[in-house]
Amino acid sequence: MALFEAGDATAADTPSHARAPEGLSSGGSVLDVGCGGGRAAFAVAPQASLVIGVDHQPGMLDAFPAAAERRGLSHAERRGLSHQEVIGDWPQVADDAPVADVVVCHHVAYNVADLAAFVTALDAHARRRIVLELPRRHPLSGMAPLWRHFWNLERPEHPTAQDALAVVREQGFAAEILEWDEPSTARVPSKITPEQQVEYMRIRLCLTPDRDPEIAEVMARLPDTPRQLATIWWDAAPDRELAGPQNPAGSRRLRMGAPWPGRCPGSAGSEYDGNRYTCPDIRGRSRAWRSGPRRVP
Repeated sequence: MALFEAGDATAADTPSHARAPEGLSSGGSVLDVGCGGGRAAFAVAPQASLVIGVDHQPGMLDAFPAAAERRGLSHAERRGLSHQEVIGDWPQVADDAPVADVVVCHHVAYNVADLAAFVTALDAHARRRIVLELPRRHPLSGMAPLWRHFWNLERPEHPTAQDALAVVREQGFAAEILEWDEPSTARVPSKITPEQQVEYMRIRLCLTPDRDPEIAEVMARLPDTPRQLATIWWDAAPDRELAGPQNPAGSRRLRMGAPWPGRCPGSAGSEYDGNRYTCPDIRGRSRAWRSGPRRVP
């Protein structure tokens, strides 16, 4: 969980962090879907009076209010600021989340099976602006050289951020996109040891522990490049009738919803029996996003 916790330092100036405050006046509210430790929300929080975090992992929602308290966001009686947590999967728990001035959602889109329904629910919860951040290509696309080396398999090239933009626009939203490279000031130092990184890759690749030295060797040859990211944003309809509960004061947690099928492609089902791994998706196929009858390849 420590990998996703928001640090106490001032957030780096990125396009995503710049687009969100444009829709937020002093004393407004921010809804962070897939909040993790709250990096996306807390980058906007100095202007907000309410910060709402939605996540399906209880551990993440423990980190969210802790980060809020370290930043002074929980002292409603002193600063007029409050926070709320909603546990569950979006959009299943959308009815339990308050409407907010700005909705942010960072590094979640590739875990979503039905992106059309997902972004429609995001839009319905924003009074002013919606901001998505995601890699230009799937986060696991960097493993393509390893799949090629160990299995002689070519990884899919889709979906991409441009595919996500197409899905958003198909829902009638006038979304814009900006592609950018993550600045060095925005990078969070990795808390995973090299040995843990090799183990992670081994499980993903459905290999056995005796291949660890070879995995490490191939990984060492991979180029060290900045993350290539994209920001997608659009403004909410100004005349929309906003439904949903009003922003409650203070902090509370709603436990609703059930796990949903949208998960990171190639991540499910690897098991090790002491001799070998079995992997039901050895090709690491990508999940296609659904947008009505259209399927992004």
